[in-house]
Amino acid sequence: MTPWNHADQTALDRLDRVRLLQRDLLVEEVERLIGLLHEYRRGWSEDAGVRAERRRDVEDRLPVLDWLWRASERAEAWVERPDLDGARRRVLGSAAG
Repeated sequence: MTPWNHADQTALDRLDRVRLLQRDLLVEEVERLIGLLHEYRRGWSEDAGVRAERRRDVEDRLPVLDWLWRASERAEAWVERPDLDGARRRVLGSAAG
C-alpha cells in the first residue's frame, strides 16, 4: 500500500509478485465494507429471523474472502479499481465466487 499514484521504472522492475495498491483506493474499499457491516447491524435483534433477513440484505454485496488476493493476481504492477471490482464479484448462486 502506498500514498503515491506512480512508481519509477526501477521500482516497478523489482516488484516480482508484489503489487502496489494506492492507499486511497484501499480506504474506499474498507469504508464500503464498514458501511455493509453497519447496514447488517442496523435493526439487529434477538430474533434469529431478523438477523437472517439482515444477513440476506447484505451478503450478496460482500466480497469473496480472498478478494484482495484475487485483485492482486489480476493486476500488473498496480491494483486498480477494475481489479478490485472484478475480484469482489461473486458467482451468482455461489459463495465460492
